Amino acid sequence: MLEDYARKIEKITEEVTGFKVKAEVILSEHGDITVKTFNLAKELRKSPAEIASEIAEKLKEVKIEEISEIRNVGAYINFFISPKHLAKNLYKNFRKSFPRREEKVLIEHTSANPTGPIHIGRARNPIIGDTIARLLKLLGYETTVEYYVNDMGKQVAMLLAAIKKKGTKNMSIDDYTKLYQEAYRNEKEYGEEAAKIMRDLEKCDVNARKFSRQHIEIIMGEIAKTLQKIGVSYDSFVYESDILCQNYDSEVLRKLKDIMKVDENGAKYVEVDGERVYLFRGDGTSLYFFRDILYHAYKAKRCDRMINVLGEDHKSYGKNLNRILRDILAREVEIVYYSFVSLPEGKMSTRAGRVVYLRDVLKEAFERSMEEIEKRYPEEKEDWKKYVSEKIAYSAVRFNILKVQASKPVVFRWEDALNFEGESAPYIMYSYARASSILRKIGKFNEKPPLNLNDVSEIKLIKTLARFRDVVEKTSMDLEVHRIARYAIELADTFNDFYRDCPVIKAEEDKRDERATLVLIFKEIMGKTMEILGIEKLERM
Repeated sequence: MLEDYARKIEKITEEVTGFKVKAEVILSEHGDITVKTFNLAKELRKSPAEIASEIAEKLKEVKIEEISEIRNVGAYINFFISPKHLAKNLYKNFRKSFPRREEKVLIEHTSANPTGPIHIGRARNPIIGDTIARLLKLLGYETTVEYYVNDMGKQVAMLLAAIKKKGTKNMSIDDYTKLYQEAYRNEKEYGEEAAKIMRDLEKCDVNARKFSRQHIEIIMGEIAKTLQKIGVSYDSFVYESDILCQNYDSEVLRKLKDIMKVDENGAKYVEVDGERVYLFRGDGTSLYFFRDILYHAYKAKRCDRMINVLGEDHKSYGKNLNRILRDILAREVEIVYYSFVSLPEGKMSTRAGRVVYLRDVLKEAFERSMEEIEKRYPEEKEDWKKYVSEKIAYSAVRFNILKVQASKPVVFRWEDALNFEGESAPYIMYSYARASSILRKIGKFNEKPPLNLNDVSEIKLIKTLARFRDVVEKTSMDLEVHRIARYAIELADTFNDFYRDCPVIKAEEDKRDERATLVLIFKEIMGKTMEILGIEKLERM
């Protein structure tokens, strides 16, 4: 919404002065929107300050309806949006959904190897991916979410080899993890059988595929169950073996054969910027990269925009993948890279057994949340306390990861993940519940545009609410989802300042109705923000 004002200022400035300028939203004490004139100095042979002064005077003569004040400070022209106009526009649009968009988006995220429970380090991937999916669905895109199950690689083959030798009936997911770690501790013992399993899977051997799927589906079911607790879901699980044995594109295979080369050991590769990217081993079995190309060809047929979420250690892989996709499909995949989550003592590893599992984090978060709820609401029914504690706990873990920019590392600490104060999900949830409480206590009121609110806290809240559409639209392009988390914190802060400074229930009737309407707008926009972030909305806390 505020970006619309900026574009109008650019248009009017060009019409009045003939100069093309760039208007930027700043929302500070200096103004709401600013225009810099440094880029015009060389062309006009004048100082930026002189140019800014001349443009400002001409714009003041025009009297732009939406602008209440124009200030010239040095090389800057600062614009203040009329609070009444902004409030009117905000009220007019706050319930509107985003229009349906024709573009089809396919998001692949998580895709962790199915060898055991997902740990908190891996959980950063599905949390980011699911938030992107929620965002794009809200914005009207037809969005599909997939988990690509790697059931043909060495890690799965080592697990399957260990199952054949030491597996038992009715194994738990922890039993599978122990066997996986056992296999890698004794690679010489299991390596030969694992190699045979990979060859059989490569040949699409029915019995080998059945044995593999029988166990991998159990592990995938447990992974999916854990992720559902934090609101993560998938439209489909695409198995790597199905792509190789059923859904590959023969035309893609032909194009790859045209550019493949063979090394001295019979292994096949393609060259990307002088680097060898291997697709087949010397024994003829395919490598993950080859199967991933087939999967992306399958994706490309079904969408207009492909998005992957990958760890930062896959940057070289992503670069090579896109280069090959451009050559054979004239397509690219957008890749969101994230930095690692580590423990204070170092990087997590399922293989080495040095992990904190997501399920254990969620269990601990629930217990700590329950303690806090018991203190605050000892008289409440047990079912309600458990329900609220669960919602708070799972939202807290999710938000703790989302609020950090994906490119920055996260050191997982219990005290940070389960912090119920400050920049946390409980703080945001409480702000939403506070708004719900105000509206419940007021009951019926005359909903109207908040045109006559002029307290500093009221105006600041109106301006922050007006940023919502700009924030989500920008994030849909660059996929920096931490921006929405930071916006949620800012919105909660401004609402709580408003609550402190501007009584709603006890205000005079006209002012009460306008303030109550502003609370209603806050609840609607904060609710949408929380939906994107996967934070639960509670009417009472």
